[in-house]
Amino acid sequence: MKGLLVVIPCFNAAASLERSLASVQSQQVDPLKIVIVDDASTDESLALAQDLAARDARVSVLSMPVNSGPGAARNLGARSQPSRYLAFLDADDEYLPHALPSALNVLDKDTHWDAIKFGFETEPRIDLAPAHYDITYNSIPSNLVLKRYVFDVLGGFPEDAVFRSKLAGEDVAFYEGLQRLFHLARAQDKLLRYACPPGSHLFRMMEDCPLDESGQAIFPQTPEREELGRAIGRYITQGRDRLRLAARLWSEAGCPIPKETP
Repeated sequence: MKGLLVVIPCFNAAASLERSLASVQSQQVDPLKIVIVDDASTDESLALAQDLAARDARVSVLSMPVNSGPGAARNLGARSQPSRYLAFLDADDEYLPHALPSALNVLDKDTHWDAIKFGFETEPRIDLAPAHYDITYNSIPSNLVLKRYVFDVLGGFPEDAVFRSKLAGEDVAFYEGLQRLFHLARAQDKLLRYACPPGSHLFRMMEDCPLDESGQAIFPQTPEREELGRAIGRYITQGRDRLRLAARLWSEAGCPIPKETP
């Protein structure tokens, strides 16, 4: 299993999909595979994805039978073919030049790292407070490149019903599992253009998490947020159990263990 697989989950993104895909195709990475997963779009996204795939042998298309959310679409795409590395780009975001080669260079040169995140700029440009930038940096998946065993041990993105609420949270759960159980490199170079149209998740986050006098974000405790927190905790526990089992199997096989189990 060699190379990088970039998964693009897509739902009603006909206006931006070609631009996002082009930002992947222009990266100097070889071998590179790209899979677009249409999540039962009601616009022309699926037809456009199939047309784009017909022009580039590196691109394939999958289709969810029913709308299941971005986590399920990412999981389907990631499991569709083998690769050494995985990346996830939302269909309205764009990689900036050298994003993927830079990330892979870090992971290739230092085997200590299991995954890497890099910085982002918003589109349109938004003057984010540092706390809100950090929350976004941590939670979005489009600025992440990881070694495949990380995805396998975590079991992919959670697909439980609780993660389909307005709070979503599958991205946060995946990040929390990643940073607690593995070694995550954090680069600050801004190598992603993150789409933030009015009403998007970023604006909801800034409204739901205001800043206190010291500039720290306030996370209001609501029953919905507490339920989501418990679901994230269960997800991390399951990942820890799988990591312990994997570490034992790796050890018995004489393979390097990516990280000592907590």
